[in-house]
Amino acid sequence: MEISRHVCDRVTSTSTFCELWRGLSGLQVLTRGLRSRVFRVLLKRWSWAVVLVLGSMLVAGCVTPEFTEPIRGNVAAGVTPIVIPSSASGGTFVGESKHEYAIAYHPYPHLLYTDGWYALYFDGDNAIVAYSPDGKTFGNHIMVNHSRVPLGGAALYMHGESVFVIYPDTNNMKLYLRKGIASGGSLQLDDPVEVLDMGQPFTVKIPSLLFDENGLPAIVFSGLEGWGDGGGSRWRARIVKATSSDLSQWSESQTFADAISPNQEAAASASGVFLGGDLALVYVVRDHLMVTTGTYTEGLALTDVFTGTHDYVLTSDGEQLHLIYHTAASYPNNPSRMVYRGWTRQAGWSDRVVLGATTPHHTALTIDHSGNVWVFYGMSRSVRVRILQPGLAAFEAERCIISISDDDRAGHAWLSAAPGGDDAGVGLLWMEQHVGAPENPIDGRWNVRFRAFTLTEILALPTCAT
Repeated sequence: MEISRHVCDRVTSTSTFCELWRGLSGLQVLTRGLRSRVFRVLLKRWSWAVVLVLGSMLVAGCVTPEFTEPIRGNVAAGVTPIVIPSSASGGTFVGESKHEYAIAYHPYPHLLYTDGWYALYFDGDNAIVAYSPDGKTFGNHIMVNHSRVPLGGAALYMHGESVFVIYPDTNNMKLYLRKGIASGGSLQLDDPVEVLDMGQPFTVKIPSLLFDENGLPAIVFSGLEGWGDGGGSRWRARIVKATSSDLSQWSESQTFADAISPNQEAAASASGVFLGGDLALVYVVRDHLMVTTGTYTEGLALTDVFTGTHDYVLTSDGEQLHLIYHTAASYPNNPSRMVYRGWTRQAGWSDRVVLGATTPHHTALTIDHSGNVWVFYGMSRSVRVRILQPGLAAFEAERCIISISDDDRAGHAWLSAAPGGDDAGVGLLWMEQHVGAPENPIDGRWNVRFRAFTLTEILALPTCAT
């Protein structure tokens, strides 16, 4: 396999490997065969753990092999973003990123509302939270991680009156949690708690936070464990639970899924939510979606065909589970379909409801304070929504709420949504790329956009053209 120069460029790594590769790339006289021999020599000298990290990096292009010990302490550095004019979509500019994964991943949130909107995004190095009292202008940008985070590695939660930020270290080996409050347009966060240290890179991926009926948090995450006997990579999904109210003590992690993914980390992730005393866990491995309910020892309660990459969200309204995910179209060469299913202990899983056509990295789900279920999906040029009102059997018709011009279009819009206050509606984050960015998007810049919608506004819009 030829190593693309973009791997090191995208991660801005200073590792020995990347420095060596940049040097080799600049010497025109070296042949392909020589580069291959040099790489093989390096592989023989490195430990299996480093080889594993590099192998995943070369395929996914989304992590750095730079092994740096996280800096201890409480970092609260102010950030001044570039001011970007309004785009044709009309979205409010939140912040800028050097990478398209600014609001990845779908299973966990990047937006919340208290005394205004707080939006978290990855700027290419750090997790940044910006504030807006009304969604019209975002400011008060602050870094909320104490050391570098992986691409799209951080998430923002609220439980009761407390705010939580969760993130791995840049090697996806350690997991950190910070607790605090959101007030007056800023976050006041405690020092980070090291929840666990798995001791190997890539063993803590895409962590999500959930709270049991007593308010104690648990964290679900997945990790790369090695290579499968028949090819592909071995992934395990795990859960770890807080055992003290001050979050200083945590249980040993428990495995609830052990699977082989045919192409390393693509579409291998896990998430979960509590519904009273019931624990629901969902995980995907390439083209399969699996859900357990009750306890992680009860076995699978739901399986289905899955498409996309981490394109699913599971949440609860206190009485029912709500699950959305991408599944295959009924015939080839067509976009995937966004699917909705509900679950209660009494009735089990509902039948699939196909909401509309969608493409990867266009997935968001939230429930507003009136109990309306909002499902967002779409294409790179448009974002669509369908809403299920309480007591009704069917979703409202599809509305096209965001149109993105070709000049502003990113490879994927990504999406993240959250309920606002009584009059604030539902907020939505999405991605655009700057007008006039270089032709090669790897070297370009991306920006995060925001808009809020009320149910009345959505229902007044015409339905999408077929």
